[in-house]
Amino acid sequence: MSKSVKPRFKYTNLLFLSEKGGSWKTTTSALVISIAIARNAKPRIYEVDEQNLLLDLFPEYTTLIRVPSSDDIIDSDVADVEAFSDMFEAMASRSNEIILGDIGANLDGRLIAAGMSSGLADQLTASSRRTAVIIPFLADEDSVLCAARTAERIMIGLPDADIIFCRCADGPLEPVINSGEAGKAYHDVIAPHTARNGLLEIPLMRPSLLTAFKLLRVAHTTFVSNGDELLMARGYKPAVARAIVSKMKIFVGTVEEQTERLLGFRSEAEQLAAE
Repeated sequence: MSKSVKPRFKYTNLLFLSEKGGSWKTTTSALVISIAIARNAKPRIYEVDEQNLLLDLFPEYTTLIRVPSSDDIIDSDVADVEAFSDMFEAMASRSNEIILGDIGANLDGRLIAAGMSSGLADQLTASSRRTAVIIPFLADEDSVLCAARTAERIMIGLPDADIIFCRCADGPLEPVINSGEAGKAYHDVIAPHTARNGLLEIPLMRPSLLTAFKLLRVAHTTFVSNGDELLMARGYKPAVARAIVSKMKIFVGTVEEQTERLLGFRSEAEQLAAE
């Protein structure tokens, strides 16, 4: 008789953070979440962002968090703590539930400050849950500097968390990191974490695929399994629809291998095979 094995995930808390907007943060989180769900995870997702993309893609798993306005913060000095409290409690619970947080641009500092004032780091240590913070960045100076600053905040506020940088392929990185402030930030902050925890690399999504993905607005793995039918229903010719789905399969497959290697994503079947 075969034994029941739950899906194995190296981290039970995954936070996606970026000081800079437009850094593919939500694109990255949606892709990783889609892969996790395809491996039988039933995550609890907290979306702290006004895009509502994760709520659209994963409505049964997603809770929206609205951060307080500046007036709310003036009225209550614990307004941010109250806003993040449910997510913090879930992150520090004794369960094996996967908690994923997508934190909007420029909110990383507020998240860390709320966590520090509420003792989140100590709560996570007591719970024995492992936390990874994924920080996407692009090949431009400002993006590299913002990613490094986010990491520095994490090192202060969540010192036991593993920081995994995510290189989003929008152009050559070498000219950006070979000199100047961005080069120093990369070599002083980003490179050491990459050497320790690895680098997640998101390939460039080609224009035809990006247009189709925005049109369908479905999870990446759903696109792989049903995308041709969905695109044909929107007027795409069959050959074109199949070609675009093929591009998505390559795109998702590239990242799937990395999630297993860096994040420990395994399905029940993969876990049984490994044992």
